[in-house]
Parts: sequence; C-alpha cells; structure tokens
Amino acid sequence: MNAEARLTQLRLSFSPDPLLFGVVRDAAQIAARQATFSETDAFNLGHSVEQACRLVLEQQQGSGVEADIHLQLRVFPDRIEALLEDVNLEALPISSPDFSLMARGVDRLLQEKTTPPRGQLTMVKYRRPARGS
Repeated sequence: MNAEARLTQLRLSFSPDPLLFGVVRDAAQIAARQATFSETDAFNLGHSVEQACRLVLEQQQGSGVEADIHLQLRVFPDRIEALLEDVNLEALPISSPDFSLMARGVDRLLQEKTTPPRGQLTMVKYRRPARGS
C-alpha cells in the first residue's frame, strides 16, 4: 500500500467530562496538523469536535444516561473525518444554535443511527488546494 492510499486512524474513548473536551479538541487539531491541513482547518475541526462533545454531554444530562463518548479520527489523502459515537447522539437537536456552531467548522456533517442504541455523528473536513495551485 502506498503512502497516498494509507489511512491513518486515532481512536479515543472518554467520559463525558467537560474538563476532557479541550484534550479531545487538541487531539483533533494535532491530527489535522500532522496530516498537513491548514492551521485554520485544524482549528475549525478541533472546535467542531469539542462543540459536538458538549452537545452530547447536554443530551446525556437530559436523558439521565451517562456513557463514554467514542471518537475516531480518520485521515485520508483528501479529507479528515471525525466520527463521534454515543448512546444519545441520534437525538442531537439540529435546529439548536450550538449545532449550527459545530456544523460551521466542517464541510460535511452526517448524523446516523448505528448498532442500537447508539448514534454516530461524522464530521468531515476536506483538504483545501494550496494557494496558487
């Protein structure tokens, strides 16, 4: 497998503790920087991941269910994907201002149900062509 086709992955599982969300944000930013995404794109992805974690925490508090949050960062030649999985994720309120803030930092957002009773949120940031290309 050549370097262009290689997929790089990072998996994290963490408790829904707001004190950990900065660490998770930094992990997403570092992964994007290591994959040579622009500083702006890395910053935006990191903050979208952090905002998604905050939304999950709000949903968990409202449901009375507390479970670990699972994050997978996958780096492809043309994009980076952050997949967030949680038991309450299917219930994220897409009409909320917080959801809009999260969505603003990524290029594509997909919310879906996975193996019950979990839900998955996929945030995609595409690689921008270098200026002058």
